[in-house]
This record gives sequence, C-alpha cells and structure tokens, in this order.
Amino acid sequence: MKTLRYLLLTALSAAMLLPSCTDNDHFVVNGKLNGVDSGMVYLVHEDGDLSSYCDSAKITANGTFKLKGLRPSCPDFYSVRIDSSSLWLAVDSTETIEVKSDKDFKNCTVMGSEQSVQMLQWQQYVRQMEDSMAHSLMAGNKAAAEQTMFGLLKSYKDTVNRFVQAHPASLVSYYLLYKRVGFLQPFEPFAKEDRHAFAVVANTWNKRYPQSPRAIQLKELMADVARLNNAEKFRKETANTPVAGFIDLSLPNAKGDMVKLSSLKGKHILLEFCYLAAMDADVIAALKAVHEKYKARGFEIYMVNFDKNKNSWKERTASCPWVTVLDETESSARTYNFQIVPTNYFIGKDGNINGRDVSLEEVVAYMEMAK
Repeated sequence: MKTLRYLLLTALSAAMLLPSCTDNDHFVVNGKLNGVDSGMVYLVHEDGDLSSYCDSAKITANGTFKLKGLRPSCPDFYSVRIDSSSLWLAVDSTETIEVKSDKDFKNCTVMGSEQSVQMLQWQQYVRQMEDSMAHSLMAGNKAAAEQTMFGLLKSYKDTVNRFVQAHPASLVSYYLLYKRVGFLQPFEPFAKEDRHAFAVVANTWNKRYPQSPRAIQLKELMADVARLNNAEKFRKETANTPVAGFIDLSLPNAKGDMVKLSSLKGKHILLEFCYLAAMDADVIAALKAVHEKYKARGFEIYMVNFDKNKNSWKERTASCPWVTVLDETESSARTYNFQIVPTNYFIGKDGNINGRDVSLEEVVAYMEMAK
C-alpha cells in the first residue's frame, strides 16, 4: 500500500508540474478588442522577409482572444494581425502580454512587456510626426514645409540617438534604426552621422546574442561600413573628392562605357536596382513621366540591372532615357547590403541618402518640395 501510495503521489506531482514546464516554454498574448465580436487573429514571427505564422485564434463574442508562441532563443519581433492591420511586439521571455485595442490598433494599450510598450510609444510618436509633416505639405508653403520636416526629423533623430545609447541591447533600438518616417529613412548606416548608432547596437548584440540572425546581420553590415570608411580614406588621400553618404558604383552601360554613380553628384538621384526584363510597361511609363517632369530640376535615375540575357537587356535600354547599367556579378547588391529586388535609394543633391524603397509618389512629393 505504501508503494502504491508513493506511485500515485509521484504521478500526481508530475501531472501538476507538467503545465508549468510547458508554460515556461511559451509566451502568451491576451487581447481585448473594442467593437469586435468575431473573426480571426494571428500571431506572426516577424523575421525580415521570412515572416511565419505561429498561432491563430477566434475572436470571442466579447472581443477577447488568446495567442501563444514558443519562447524565442533571443529577443525577437512578433506581430498580432487582424485582416490588414498589425501590432508589433518585442518578445524576450515567457512574458504574458496584455493588449487592449480597436481593430486597427490605432487606439491601443499594451501591458506586460516593457519593450513592446516602448515600441508602441515610438509608433505613436512617428505617427504624430507624419501627421505634422502631411499638414505642413498641405499648407502649400514649400519653404515652411521643408523647414518643419527637417526640424521634426532632427528632433526625432536626437531623441532616438539618446535612447539607443541608453538601451543598445534593446530590440526597440534595432527597430528604430530601421524605422521609416513617411518616405524618409532617418538612419542610414552608410551616413557618417548615423554610423555610431548602428555600431553601438551591433557591438552589444554581438556580445550578448552572437548567434542570433540580427546580430549576424548587423555584424555583416558593419563590415560593409568599415569597407566604406576605408574607401572614403582612400578617396581623400588620392583624389580629395569623397562621395558623401553613398558608395560609388562604376558599371557598364549598353555601349560598354563605364558610368559612375558619382557622375550624377549634385542631382537628386533615384538609385534603382532591378531586373529590367521584369519591369511592367506601366511602371516604365510612370518612371518616364516622373523623369521627364523633374529632369530640368536636377532629377536623374541611375538604374542598375541584373538581367541575365545581355542582348535582350541592351534592346530594352533603348527605351530608357536615364542612366542604365548592367551588374552581371550582382556585386552592387552586396555593396548596398540588400537581398530583395527591386529596391532603391533616394539620394539628395548633397549626396546623402534620404530614403530607401521609396515609391514614385514619394519621389514626386520630395521633388515638389526640393529647391
């Protein structure tokens, strides 16, 4: 009897402990949606271009839901998605995150995750900035709008820099370095004034989470920045004519002539990376219209193509009234550290990169504001 009693107690203890062990391997997101009584909600692991669904749940009649995900091996980004709306979260443990919101996540509160709360606060800050920028543009005074925009941007960057210096290991710091404001990319690793912020986060992540994908990505990025530094020193020593803010490219056009990106310095440059054969006719027509309209104001396109059929590419370039060059080895993709095509950079007259992956509408808005 004693043996049987011992076995029963042991089995009962194990059964009681099992849920606890399972919970220690997961984090939980509990939600309450105002004005929503049905539908589905999803938990998504946000890993750059490789987002993956972790869990899903039906929204109850009173608007509640519960999602669960495996504890990440290092801090990582997740999002709660409903239809086309999403709320980004920063997860670094087995925490329980409480979300109260409307369906669009515009009026939202988050509890239980300090970094998620900070991310939400920054998102709201950026949304207010974008509203102020849009309001100043609609006022019609280009000079005043430009002054407002760059004043807001400077204040934002100063605030972000202070946060990054104080919290270099935070997911929020990583998030802010890549966060866009409207059509602007405030922080660029290849811009001199921004390199230190990227370096602080990269060094901290390399020490704390050396095997994490983000630490590896940042390490590779800083290696590219180091190569840029060396290139800048070389240019200063040899030609004393450094190209500010972007890495120069020198690639052949359809005639075989080498054309440098820096040959367009002093213009507003749309640096476009794409496969010309894959571009739709309407996209090319839209590019032509924007190029024609703003060419006299100093706008130019430097299009880098990765087409494999060289003869076909040469035929297509005949219809492009801008600089079109071919990169058969795709070395420029490594130089500019991107994996997805098409992608682009918008470079200002001062040589600084003002935006990445900008739309034509954003280019037009910028050129309308430019002097």
